Amino acid sequence: MKHLKFFVSLVLILIVRMLPLPANFEPITATIMPYSRRMTLWVSMLLAVLSIFLYDFISGSFGVWSAFTAGSYALLCLFFAWILNGKANNPMMYVLWGCVGTVLYDVVTALVISSGIYGQGVVEVLIMQVPFTINHLLSTVVTGFLLSPVIDRWLVSGEKIVFRSFVSKLQS
Repeated sequence: MKHLKFFVSLVLILIVRMLPLPANFEPITATIMPYSRRMTLWVSMLLAVLSIFLYDFISGSFGVWSAFTAGSYALLCLFFAWILNGKANNPMMYVLWGCVGTVLYDVVTALVISSGIYGQGVVEVLIMQVPFTINHLLSTVVTGFLLSPVIDRWLVSGEKIVFRSFVSKLQS
């Protein structure tokens, strides 16, 4: 059953990433947070790395960026496993720590890729990164609040969720 849940999570990440959404609007962070909290670190890291590599391969954008992005998400899994350990399934917890992780991810990947590999100035890179980070944070807030708790309960812990109970929890 765990293999099926992993596969479903991976497929859902890929489907959402293929939708015509704003740049950096993605469900990876919202998915790896509950996996990092409830599963083994290696499972969450594998999910993060595979979601990047498979999407980049399918979209024809596989390259140096893919390795840095996948590695950065794997490090986020380590961060989330450490920071979310022992915490309760709470939407606001996922929003808070997801935003912290998103900012760390965006700063590190922007500086490593743009400054380190392409030689752009650090100040220039950080200024140009702002609109992407805003989109990424909006994505983290929305998906962290709506998806992470559901993924935690249903895909990770094994509880069955009925759509009506999900809607009633959102309304309360």
